[in-house]
Amino acid sequence: MRLEKRIVLLDRDGIQIAGHIERSALFERRPVCANNTFAGANLLGYIGLNAPIEQRDASDTFFLRGQYASLALAALIAIALSAAAAFIIARQLLEPIRRLEAGAKTMAAGNCTARIKQDRSDELGQLIGPYNTLAATLEQTAKAEREWISNTSHELQTPLAVLRAQIEALQDGIRQPDDKTLTEMHAALMRLLRLVQDLKTLSYGREAELASSLEQEDLPSLVKQAAETMPSKLGLKR
Repeated sequence: MRLEKRIVLLDRDGIQIAGHIERSALFERRPVCANNTFAGANLLGYIGLNAPIEQRDASDTFFLRGQYASLALAALIAIALSAAAAFIIARQLLEPIRRLEAGAKTMAAGNCTARIKQDRSDELGQLIGPYNTLAATLEQTAKAEREWISNTSHELQTPLAVLRAQIEALQDGIRQPDDKTLTEMHAALMRLLRLVQDLKTLSYGREAELASSLEQEDLPSLVKQAAETMPSKLGLKR
C-alpha cells in the first residue's frame, strides 16, 4: 500500500472524513487538537495510519523461492565442507597418536627394535623423536644385559671347571689331598667368590654413589695357575 492509501482522517467521533476506507491488521490513530488540549471542543479529530500490506506478484515469489533454494544449497555445501575438513584434521591429529600407542604396546611386549617414522614437525611429531630415542636406549640396554650375562656365565665356568677337575681327580685317586691340591682348590674357590662379589657390585652399577676401582692383573701368572690346576688325567689318556 502506498502512503496516500494508508492515511485516514477521522472526526472527533471516529467517523471517516477522508482517506482510504480499508483497514490493515495494524492500525493506529493520533488525536488532532487545538491549543494543545485534548478535551472538549479543542479535540478536532484523529489522523490514522494503516500498516503496509505485503503484496507479491509471481515474479517476486519466483525470485524469493530461488533465493531460499540457493541459501539452503549454500548451507548444505558449507556443512559438508566443514564436516570433511573436520574429518581430515581429526585424522591428521589421531594418526601420530595411534602410531605412538602401537609403538608403546610393542615396547611393552618386549620388542624395542620398532621405530616410528618421523614425518611431522608439529607438537605431536616432536613426541616421536623422544620415543625413538627411548626405544634405542632400551634396545642397547637389553643387548648389554645379554652380553653381560653371557660373559658372566663364561667367567663362572672357569673356576667351577677347576674345582670339578680337582674333586674328580681326588675321587679317582689321581691326586692326593695334599697341601698343593687343597691350595689350588682354595684358590679356585676364592676366585669364584671374587666373581660373585663382582656380580653383586655390578648389580649396583647404575647407582650414582658407586665409584669404580680398577686394578691391573698379571695375565701370565693367571695362565700359569690355570695350567697347573689342570688334572693330570689328561696326560694319562694319551
